[in-house]
Amino acid sequence: MAGIQIAEMDFSAGLKTKHMKVPAMVAKVDLKEVPKDLQKAIDKDKIIVQKLIEAAYEQLNKSKKDIQGALQDFDANLGKKPPASEKELAEREKTINVMCKQFTEAQSGLALKAVEKAWDAYASKKSDLKSFKLKFAKSMVLGSISILASTVSAGVSVGVAAVTAGGATPMAIIGICTTVASIGKTAVTMALAIHNFARDIEKAETDIRKTDDTLASAYSSGDLNFKAGAREVAAILGVPFVKSVGGMEKLLLEYHAKTGKMEEQSDKLYDQAKKMMTQIEKLEKEKLSKQADALVKILGEKVTFTLDKIHELQARIKTKDVFYDQMTGHLVCYKDLRGKPLEKIGVTKETLETIVTIGSTLKTIVSTTLQIVKLAGG
Repeated sequence: MAGIQIAEMDFSAGLKTKHMKVPAMVAKVDLKEVPKDLQKAIDKDKIIVQKLIEAAYEQLNKSKKDIQGALQDFDANLGKKPPASEKELAEREKTINVMCKQFTEAQSGLALKAVEKAWDAYASKKSDLKSFKLKFAKSMVLGSISILASTVSAGVSVGVAAVTAGGATPMAIIGICTTVASIGKTAVTMALAIHNFARDIEKAETDIRKTDDTLASAYSSGDLNFKAGAREVAAILGVPFVKSVGGMEKLLLEYHAKTGKMEEQSDKLYDQAKKMMTQIEKLEKEKLSKQADALVKILGEKVTFTLDKIHELQARIKTKDVFYDQMTGHLVCYKDLRGKPLEKIGVTKETLETIVTIGSTLKTIVSTTLQIVKLAGG
């Protein structure tokens, strides 16, 4: 089964720069394999592929504009704040190539998603296409960007003085801050996922409490003869009780699964925060200007606060585990129908407000690192 090329675009085409040489940056989106039945449908209806092509090029054109804008900004900055040495030039080259690779990969990924979305939308309206599960792929051919040697300044630029005080080069600082910002963005995404779990868990907890209140009222009514057989007891309690027991069991299983996921994500979030602290400790050892040093101090305080809040979140999640164990004890009583006294259910700690605080702090960390990058001339 042959594939079909959906779109191809050189992001560097038409780009004009004064201080950099930018090679071809070709992004491609392909349909990997075309089943014979689908090929027949395409031969009959050319609009199928046309829709995919339109979606791909619409996104690729937006991406090209964004990428070229970023490269032009970097090029202009080289003119205003040229590298002070060949070593710094090499560091800037490395930084721009790493950043450009990440950016172009992300942008070509957006084109891929646009095509997949276009296919899903079109196929959903065509009964003969719904059964096809297509595989689209993206690829990038990206050469190395080089900075012209003539941009090297004879002396240290104003931008260097703005961030350093005789310590690390601006590119080294940009590299550290870019790492912190990247980790921070990943952490923000994790925090959002935890927030979604927390929201679902709070709702599930309310549903479990309501179900338990109903069951506990019937179970503790005093109308039951627990020496009777389970069938007789169930007959006294009625079908709604039996069904509610099954419903509670399902609610508890879902609740436990979600709290487990939330706990797992919070552990990963803590690891990300520790990685940020490691990078910030590197910055703290450098000789920085007063303005940059003040920002690094803020970063350290914010990450320390984040670590403390994640500890708080993890402690609050533990209260959910206790709640689950206690409610499971109730469920066992309802299922056994032996008249055992019900254990009092404790109060859990909310998690939504805590994770919102963590997410907000992480965003501040990202924006602060970007301020330092700006000071460094990045």
